[in-house]
Amino acid sequence: MHTRPTRSRLAAAAFAALFAIAGASAAAAATQGTPGTTSSGSVTINASIAARVAISNLSDVTFADTDLAPVLGSGTSAQKTENVCVWSNNSDRSYFITASGSGAANAFTLASGANPVIPYSVAWNQQTGQSSGTALSAATKSSKFTSTAVSTNCGGGASATLLVSILGTDAGAMLAGASYTGTLTLLVSPT
Repeated sequence: MHTRPTRSRLAAAAFAALFAIAGASAAAAATQGTPGTTSSGSVTINASIAARVAISNLSDVTFADTDLAPVLGSGTSAQKTENVCVWSNNSDRSYFITASGSGAANAFTLASGANPVIPYSVAWNQQTGQSSGTALSAATKSSKFTSTAVSTNCGGGASATLLVSILGTDAGAMLAGASYTGTLTLLVSPT
């Protein structure tokens, strides 16, 4: 036989639920002081931050004749590396890199007026002092990397290696006396 809950039982249950909710929220709320020779109160302090990243310690890259002459016409490359800082506040310190060149469709190219453009390649290694890394494609987000940095500027140091290379066959297409330039933009994102 079914018995219907009485109004007093429903009211008691509702009161108990309300009391439990009020008690739970009061535990995390500020407490007020009482009048006296001293009075003490307390507040709960909350803080949160969204995912953030930073890249720093970048320097311009220059390929001199002494870098390019030894690889002219060969299948090998002249390579420049630099240690850079990437910081991420993700719980696993992860980040992604999107590299874009200043060439057509964000291509990695160097230009010199009306002369043919000279391509270069870009790679990234999540450790410092490396001579090889993961190849980056123009305007394409990389796979996940992980930083060791715990401060936004790596404490003035570095956490990763940027690698830029020019093939000897491409260097062979450069004209003497011409100045070739391009801009490489490195966009770091937390996701």
